[in-house]
Amino acid sequence: CSIVDVPVVEGGAYVCRPKVSPFKSNRLPLLVFSHGDAVLPGAYQGLLEQLASFGFAVVAYRSCQFSVSGVSLSSCRGGKASFFEILKLIEACTSNTTCGVLIDASMNVTVVGHSTG
Repeated sequence: CSIVDVPVVEGGAYVCRPKVSPFKSNRLPLLVFSHGDAVLPGAYQGLLEQLASFGFAVVAYRSCQFSVSGVSLSSCRGGKASFFEILKLIEACTSNTTCGVLIDASMNVTVVGHSTG
C-alpha cells in the first residue's frame, strides 16, 4: 500500500493494489474501505492488502484525523462524515487517475467498513 494525495480528501488515501493484475486491461474494480471512529486508518493496512490480493484497487481515506497534545485521534462524527469521504473517493478514483491506479469504472464499486465506517 502507499499513501496517495487525493486533492478532495484531506490527508489523502491509502491505496493498495494486487501484485499482479488479474485483468488484461490492467484496470481494476474499486473497493473503498471506511475506517471506524476510534481507529486510525493505518491500523487496517494488513486487511487492505489482503483485499487487494483478490484483484481490487483498495482505497481508504485518511481524513477524519486530528491531534490532541500530540496524540493522533480519529473521528468521523459517528459515521456522518464517513459517507461524504466515501463519495469523494468514488468520484475522484473513477473519473481520473487521481488515486494512482487505473479503475474500471464500468464495474460496480464495493464499499466496506468497520464500526461507524
